[in-house]
Amino acid sequence: MYECKIGDPGIRYNYYCRSTNLGQNWSPPTEIFPMHYFNPVVTADYEGVHVVATYPDHTTLKYRKSTDYGQSWSEEMQLLNGGHYLVYSADIANNQPGRHLIFADNIAVPGSQAPNIWYMVNDDSLFSNSNRATAFNGGRHLIRDPFCNILHLVYHSQERVHYSFSNDGGTNWAPYHILEDPQTQIKDFGEYPSVGLIPSLIGLNPCVVYIDDENQVEYRYLDYTGEWQGFTILPTSSGLNPGPPSVVTYSNDVYVTFSVICLVPGGESFISGVFFYQFPYYATQPPNPDTLDAASNGCLGSSHVSITVDGNGDPHCVWEKKVSPNNWQDIFYRWREGANWHSVYPVSDQANFRSQSPHIDDYGDYLSVVWYNEIAGTPDEIYRRRKRIPRPRWFAIGLPYSQSPWSVSEFPVNAADNFTVWSEKPGIEFDIRYRSDTYGFGWASQAPERESFCHSQLQRDYYPWDLYTIFTKGNDIPYRIGAVHQQFGGGGPDINSPLYTVETGKDTASVFCVQRESPIQYGGYQVDYAASELIYDLPLLEPIFPYHLIKGTGYFEGAGNKPQELWVNNEKKFAFVVNANQPFNFEIPIPRKLYQNEHRITVSIKNPQSNGVYLANLEICRLIDGRYGGGGPQSTNTLPVVAEFTLLPNTPNPFVKTTNISYQIQKSCKVFLKIYDIAGQLINTLVHEHQNSGFHTARWDGRDAGGREVSNGIYFIELKSDNESITKKVIKLR
Repeated sequence: MYECKIGDPGIRYNYYCRSTNLGQNWSPPTEIFPMHYFNPVVTADYEGVHVVATYPDHTTLKYRKSTDYGQSWSEEMQLLNGGHYLVYSADIANNQPGRHLIFADNIAVPGSQAPNIWYMVNDDSLFSNSNRATAFNGGRHLIRDPFCNILHLVYHSQERVHYSFSNDGGTNWAPYHILEDPQTQIKDFGEYPSVGLIPSLIGLNPCVVYIDDENQVEYRYLDYTGEWQGFTILPTSSGLNPGPPSVVTYSNDVYVTFSVICLVPGGESFISGVFFYQFPYYATQPPNPDTLDAASNGCLGSSHVSITVDGNGDPHCVWEKKVSPNNWQDIFYRWREGANWHSVYPVSDQANFRSQSPHIDDYGDYLSVVWYNEIAGTPDEIYRRRKRIPRPRWFAIGLPYSQSPWSVSEFPVNAADNFTVWSEKPGIEFDIRYRSDTYGFGWASQAPERESFCHSQLQRDYYPWDLYTIFTKGNDIPYRIGAVHQQFGGGGPDINSPLYTVETGKDTASVFCVQRESPIQYGGYQVDYAASELIYDLPLLEPIFPYHLIKGTGYFEGAGNKPQELWVNNEKKFAFVVNANQPFNFEIPIPRKLYQNEHRITVSIKNPQSNGVYLANLEICRLIDGRYGGGGPQSTNTLPVVAEFTLLPNTPNPFVKTTNISYQIQKSCKVFLKIYDIAGQLINTLVHEHQNSGFHTARWDGRDAGGREVSNGIYFIELKSDNESITKKVIKLR
């Protein structure tokens, strides 16, 4: 690597050459930096080649990276610009755990004091210069892909939005990426980031919203090429100042909400409101917003707004609002059912309490809101309310979920409907605590330093439940992003956790029960009864999941037997016989095509002889694919699911040169075995033929269809037939 002066002796060009035979031969030069930069320094590691160079005025230090050894270079990243730094003698080195940069400053003036030596590090750990790197909690900083279990994280550092992901539950994180303006490719100033995700088996599809340095709300998404794209949602020209934004996704749509405030021209009063946007993931411009709430004063200004979306695709929003007569804050809620917004409804409604930092989440048919109350002279405490999504009213508040009036508790978040996680101050420093409806109280993290502004995600599709929590950690610069992975429950990964349960045998019929005649109590069995037919409407089935599982129990007491038929969307799926005093447990997998459009199914249980239909239990579970272990109620009458094939773990994984991919075919079929990259692009097709039943093995040599070795990173193996597909992750190393 060298400088070259061409024409004007004051103009320098920086070039890079590579030798693969210990310096005997060198590649043709490729240009790294254009005019004026000098003193280039290079280092290399498993990610590629890293170069820094200095501008002649000694105030600018720039960095570029090449992952293909000089064939192409990343955009320039400005490490330093102006300020009190006067950069001389910059050098970069590589060693675990990362890249290390040193430079000297303050020697431009003759006779000045000795230079200061400065040090910067860029590694796979996540650091920030802010003790509020993961604030605020209304917008999620952490989200998990339910299919491949990749965690996506955004945080704030050095006035910019940083993004990273982890494929091992937060133990290790990919090197961070600073979001940039897609037009100028300049690293964008930003704060209050919130992350969403379009779940995918073969790709990374995160999206991020944040506020830039011009007080604009920005939207960014990762496209198929691995580049960040996006647009401005709320421009400066609107004259509105936004509060921290929150984003959530459903199917291929993005939902964004935030508060706004504006000073009325010529006056001293403020107008304020809460905006809501919905647009496709790959949109190129924002639509007009819906106004969820508005006020002629500033009572909604800078409110923390939080949003979630249920299995029907309906958004639910909560926010803070100052109310009369004492201007204390309450939490308010609004949701859209289909195309219509319901009225604004108070959630907290607690006199003389300042309710702050609401966070909303859902799972199945339950919706949860948490917040913390602040009142003079007492410690802050966590409160929570829940409601059934089909019903408009919230349950009673009950006791504070912190149950620790002697400790300050603040900034809570939901994790599905079962866990509340927050920052609690048991002593000098804050720690991260949780409460679960199922597992009680515990600590997500306790350390002899401050840990705050937590965000959590819960894997609740099967046992054991996985709780992932991140937070800002530390007492001084550099602050770190802490990550904790906890498991709850047991029984193996094939025991399904219900998305929701339909209550049977109650005096009042379940909101999901369309038709029954009466409830019956048979000892420990609470039964819905009809002479000929029971009908249930089961909504909230998310099309991103390829299957849902219907689990039920037929039971009656007396004598004889009852023939039963189970129908789904007016099609007969299963016939069985319930014998007196013998519970009959059944499990029926429901493919996506039955709920793709309406997000719901109709289940009917009929008796063709019209002498009694009895249902004692009904549960709905999510499935990643059609194979499951038959968890929950067991019976020899349980309906099995026969898969066409099974994709076994490839070995080795990770791999350097080759990996063996083994699979078992249950019945003869046409088989496709393909490799995709992390952006969802097809890399290679290993198998495309009709194969007989039995075990098969294919080998991937880490090359694409053109025979070129692929770069290190995450790839996906897809085994597919005409009827089903399975995908597993593989990691390629060099």
